[in-house]
Amino acid sequence: DPLLRGLHTDGAAATPAGLLAVSPADARVLDRTGRPHPRRFAIGAPTDARSSGAFARPRTNAPAFRQNDATARALLTFLRDASCRAPLSA
Repeated sequence: DPLLRGLHTDGAAATPAGLLAVSPADARVLDRTGRPHPRRFAIGAPTDARSSGAFARPRTNAPAFRQNDATARALLTFLRDASCRAPLSA
């Protein structure tokens, strides 16, 4: 996949299976030293932090829902903090 190959070229870590290494806490893309990238998030099949989404029912707190919720919280926090630092436009 060209996107995954480009991320790897930029320093993203890959597992022996060729999956993109991500932080299990918030799905930030990890670099080759294990540090999370400040602005890159990844979830889904090409990552090593996959959780089964099959048969996940609403209000069950299924692992896939918890993973997506944690990623959404981290992303929204990042966006809120980034917008606070952004210069005001006239």
